[in-house]
Amino acid sequence: MNGIVMTMKNTIYPLLGAAALVVSCWPAPAATPATNDLQQLISEVSTYHSGQSLESLRQLEATVRAALHDPALRASVEAGLVELLSPEASYEARSFAAKQLAFIGSEKALPAMGELLKDPQTVGLACLALTTYPPGKADSLLRQALANARGAARVQILNTLGDRRDARSTRLFKKAAADADPAVFEAGAAALGKLGTRRAWSTLEPLRRKARGAANQTLLEAMLVCADRLAASDPKSAVRAYTSLMAPHEPRFARQAALAAWLRLEPDAAGKRISAILAGSDRDLKPVAIAAVATLPSPQASTQFGGAFGTLEDAEKVWLIESLATRADAGAKAAIAGQLAATNLDVRIAAIGALGDIGGADTVAILGRRLSETQEADELKAIENALIAMGGGRETDQAVQAFFPSVSGASRALLLSVLARRQGSGANAVLLQEMRSAEAAVSRAAFRALARTGTEQEVPALLAALEAQLASPVRLEAETATAQVLTRLTDRAAACGKVREALEKAKASEVQSSLLGLLPVCGDSASLDLAKKAAANPDPAIRDAAVRALSEWPNLEAWDPLFAAYRDSTEPALRVALLRGLVRLAAEEHAKPAVADRYRALTDQAKGDGELKLILGSLGGAGHPETLQLALAFLSREGVRAEAEVAVRKIAEAIKPKHPEAARDALAKLPPKT
Repeated sequence: MNGIVMTMKNTIYPLLGAAALVVSCWPAPAATPATNDLQQLISEVSTYHSGQSLESLRQLEATVRAALHDPALRASVEAGLVELLSPEASYEARSFAAKQLAFIGSEKALPAMGELLKDPQTVGLACLALTTYPPGKADSLLRQALANARGAARVQILNTLGDRRDARSTRLFKKAAADADPAVFEAGAAALGKLGTRRAWSTLEPLRRKARGAANQTLLEAMLVCADRLAASDPKSAVRAYTSLMAPHEPRFARQAALAAWLRLEPDAAGKRISAILAGSDRDLKPVAIAAVATLPSPQASTQFGGAFGTLEDAEKVWLIESLATRADAGAKAAIAGQLAATNLDVRIAAIGALGDIGGADTVAILGRRLSETQEADELKAIENALIAMGGGRETDQAVQAFFPSVSGASRALLLSVLARRQGSGANAVLLQEMRSAEAAVSRAAFRALARTGTEQEVPALLAALEAQLASPVRLEAETATAQVLTRLTDRAAACGKVREALEKAKASEVQSSLLGLLPVCGDSASLDLAKKAAANPDPAIRDAAVRALSEWPNLEAWDPLFAAYRDSTEPALRVALLRGLVRLAAEEHAKPAVADRYRALTDQAKGDGELKLILGSLGGAGHPETLQLALAFLSREGVRAEAEVAVRKIAEAIKPKHPEAARDALAKLPPKT
């Protein structure tokens, strides 16, 4: 096929280049020129060259459009266009005229076309114009011109005759298909294929038997085209052609293309042919046969081919699942469901995905049972995704809920995730019930889902859950869920009030710790007061939770108590957590020169190079002369010199427009970039 395509390109592209004036999209002028002005217009167009005004071409193109519905004007316009084909006219004018004659030309223009066909420079223009002419004299003219044409001109004429499917040129095409010139050979072969007649087929067959290499490939592609054309006009001959192309010795692509076409042509016999292929060992044809199952007209096809899995390899089973899924009928669902027990994981996952695409409420139990039977992570994820994407709306949701009693542990947790993803906040009643489950996996899954679906209505229940005795992993999920729900609320005031009320009533340290972790989400003064108070609690667990809450506070109101805790703390891990909070708060003040005082206070209290590196990493974002001086002071400290250099460079570049001298002096103290 590549050879044929290249021949067409070599023919068409020069024509497009010669006829580059795409006038059909131009707007028509306000008025069509009168007939007595036509000769003047033709004269103006005859001298047109690229780059000149297009106005005369626009007017003539509008006149051509008007002439299509005016017989008297049409004759005059055609005569004028024929005049433009003369050698005296510019090449651009001749190209324009040829394009217009393709729409308006009659037999009167054929003599002028014949002259164009004699000249290698203009043969393309004539071919372009003649493509729309009715069969008969135009074909005769092209055949006459072919006798004397050589090289590219011969190729162009052959392509035009082939496109016109001129059966009387069969002998000429055969001769060209035996030519030593590769371009002429390809054009002749392509033309025979386009003819699509029994004679053309019988001409191509012996030519191909003698051909080798690329020539054999070109003729094979022409035969495929010929067979497709035969299918429209002579189905019996097309069947014989496709059958020969499916022979085992033929290339795989040809065999597959022929089978696909044969199955479309003989739909009533397709099922029997597909069954024979699937039962056999022809690996080339099986993919096409399996794909064709999707469009078989027989209502029993799904049941029939659902029993073919036993004869297929694993990859072929996946293809058949996809074909059956396209059919999406009851037989297809049953056959696909049967593959959930396949030994190959890819086959099972394909079956799960297909059931997710075509299933509904009646399919939930099928996937649910498989959920209880497998521990494969990929398969479990596939089941989850399939249930989430499955259609059926409320009925499917109810089927998922109805299956809960049948499963426990990880399977029940997965179904909770499915329900939450399908229903959103509509699933919250079920999630609130399941978060109290004695099974940690189920409870955690419920909290995890509520983190996505919870609303203001669920806040009291979530707070109540935090007050209960919870295993550490479950408590962590409960804390995260409650915090995320609070974060999403547009009006958190009332909910935060409930958090503070619960905190003041709480007795157990683990409950207080959980509730303290929610205060940064509130971020108001009342919540900050509680955090400050708890930071002085004698209970180490409560005190630690309060300090960590302060380190996550969203605004600078927490700076002083947070800084005091950092200054007084001796626990390395806690100091780092506090310092990260302070650095984060300081970054909010980067636009203000006074931020240098905050960073200076931090560097004064820093213990060790690790803490200094954390401070310097943030300091570089504060572009002020004051912070520059602070960063410069650490260039002499070996352990943090690299971080200090980065900070100095960033600050110097930031202040350079307003403080060029300070920036220049600072950069001079740095080693050159490598």
